[in-house]
Amino acid sequence: MTDIVPVPNWGGVRQLETNEYATGGLNGNMNEQAKSLAGQNMYSRLYAGLPFDPVFTARVGGFPIGGKAALENGDIVLSTVANNIINPNVDMTGWVSSGNILRVSHVDKMLDISNPKNGMAVIVDSYHAPNFGLLMPFSGGGIFIYDSTKSLVNDKGLIVNGWVRVVNQEDVSVDWFGADKTGVSDSTQAVLDAILATTGTLVSAPVSTKAVTISFGDGYYRVGDIPLIGGVTFKGQGRSSTYLFPKAGAEWVFYTTPESYEFNETSGIDAAHRLCHTTIQDMTVGRGYVAKIPTSLTGYSTSAGGIYQQSSSWCKIKNVNIAGVDGIGLKLIGVFDMDVDDLSMFSVGKATNSESIYIDRFPTSNDGSNVIHFRRLHIEGVHKYFYIGRNSRLVYFDNSKFESCEVGSEIVDTQGVVFSNLNLSNSSVAGVFPFVTISDSDGSYSPLSVVFDNLSVNKADWIVNNLSRAEVCINGGSAVQLKTLFTGGNLQLSDFYTFECGPQFITCSASTIRDSYFKSNLIPSGTATDGTKDFIVLVGSDNIIENNKFLSYTTLNVAFIKLDGASVIRNNQFNGTAPYVVRGAEQGNHYDNLFLGTGAPYQFSTEPPKRSLLNRKNGLGAGGISSNVSVTVNPETAADAAGAVLGGSLINCRVTYLGGAYNLLLLADTGSGANKLQIVSHNLPIGVATGNGVAGDGKLYVSNWSTVSSNLTFVNRSANTVTIRTTTLSVVI
Repeated sequence: MTDIVPVPNWGGVRQLETNEYATGGLNGNMNEQAKSLAGQNMYSRLYAGLPFDPVFTARVGGFPIGGKAALENGDIVLSTVANNIINPNVDMTGWVSSGNILRVSHVDKMLDISNPKNGMAVIVDSYHAPNFGLLMPFSGGGIFIYDSTKSLVNDKGLIVNGWVRVVNQEDVSVDWFGADKTGVSDSTQAVLDAILATTGTLVSAPVSTKAVTISFGDGYYRVGDIPLIGGVTFKGQGRSSTYLFPKAGAEWVFYTTPESYEFNETSGIDAAHRLCHTTIQDMTVGRGYVAKIPTSLTGYSTSAGGIYQQSSSWCKIKNVNIAGVDGIGLKLIGVFDMDVDDLSMFSVGKATNSESIYIDRFPTSNDGSNVIHFRRLHIEGVHKYFYIGRNSRLVYFDNSKFESCEVGSEIVDTQGVVFSNLNLSNSSVAGVFPFVTISDSDGSYSPLSVVFDNLSVNKADWIVNNLSRAEVCINGGSAVQLKTLFTGGNLQLSDFYTFECGPQFITCSASTIRDSYFKSNLIPSGTATDGTKDFIVLVGSDNIIENNKFLSYTTLNVAFIKLDGASVIRNNQFNGTAPYVVRGAEQGNHYDNLFLGTGAPYQFSTEPPKRSLLNRKNGLGAGGISSNVSVTVNPETAADAAGAVLGGSLINCRVTYLGGAYNLLLLADTGSGANKLQIVSHNLPIGVATGNGVAGDGKLYVSNWSTVSSNLTFVNRSANTVTIRTTTLSVVI
């Protein structure tokens, strides 16, 4: 049977609830209370001054710094080293008698002690003189032990004129160096002193020789231009507990010093001059948004940014709120391999019309930022969400939410941006503009794709305006009450669902839209006959619309799809009360579409009703030849197939010639208002062409026609009889 292993603490003991299932094991709730009580018991034995027990001490790994034990004579001793297993009844190394400890109110009082002796201990209540008018009058105090060999050392926090602070934690608190967490006084120098005392440098690169955590307490710190140091973690107590706001005159709260310089085209990246392995976590950078610094704390910067990081690798931001910042929230220049987790940004950049996130390269370099991963990013109520520019590549946004801004974002000359599980709502509040515009700055750059996986949109104006050559892939997701999803070229849209979206939901060229459901669309105000209210506008001939469902509710003169060139529209279902499926010239391959509209009139096209080979619905035109109609054409004669043929039909024929059976596929197309006939394919041993031909030229001809009443005519210029039978017919328009 395994015993509970307690962890020393003085936390509470949780009450078990009636709706909980009882579970045992290492993390089972049945053991939680016992673990808490055992932890409290151990804490008491380490800090309460109980008799020293060698067996217990060895089992727990020794006393921590500041732990107390009672000697056999009743004296209380204090451990001055970590993991102290020495028995003070035998050897006082690493121990000091608490009876020899003085107590003073603040550091200056400790320095007033005359002729201190080696090993003398002092308890200091606060770094500065306590202000009893404050909720927390004591801050930055601790235990100090005098070491005469360090009497000339003063780093203002850990060693003060020979007085060495007893540290019982891995973090180094800025409060130990005199930081004012009320926010009234400037704490910048105290933070710099803490950095210098622990790392020996105030330069961002090279990497510090120590992995250090600089901690901030619960409170408000007025600071400015704190240098990010390689290997250092800047840690608060939580985004609603620790606030670092920019003092007057500051450019940033955190920044990278100039010694961390840009990529060198000739020699490559000099690792000794890059900022590496720095972390910012568990704090609010700025004045805050809903929870914020007290209104009495005035005199802060109204133009400073939040975090500026340049020429860095393997850095992190975790559980940080950038809020109430008037400049750029997060600026990344030449940054490689960075992780940003649980970052929220509110009320950023409004006073200076700045971005919340700005990613770019150095002005003199061709190498941009690379592999930046944002997870659980939330941006709301800002001027501009982001700018990603110039040779940046592989920027990822996972499980992010963007809600309300003043202008659209930009992606410029970027190789690969991926949005996974992106949620957008109220994306523009100051006018109609896209969530993001994608562009090439000079046309010489070859961008890769911008990908949206599982995009969710609620009440927005415009999502993507693609002015570049990049492919924009939207794979899955939904939109509710979105006016425009996409404009530009190279859209690949699939598995998307919409409700009450449009009009002009998509305007695209060289694009494919497939496997999606567009429901309750086309909700324009007013009447438009020029296509400005149509749902999808196809520009050029390289477009494919396939395997989609369209449902609309409108009686206006609108269409699901407006054509500006030949495009493929196939295997779609159209339903609702919109009167038209297609507006514009009926060009290209439009076939196997099902239209079930109830409009009056409801037509496939805005063009005049055409006859069709298959008469599936009233209003499409009557007549047309039927399948299994055979005509025999003797040499140098002509014969008509029964029924008139108009544009928009595929005619599959079985041709018998000299005892062999061959296939002939015809397309009745339209263009410039005149009907045309095309030879799609054949495998006859004789030539096949359109027109009437010349006697004796040996070919089989299919005649053109110019009126809606013309029959399909075959002219045989060969020396042998030809039999043609229509087999499979389909509607194209």
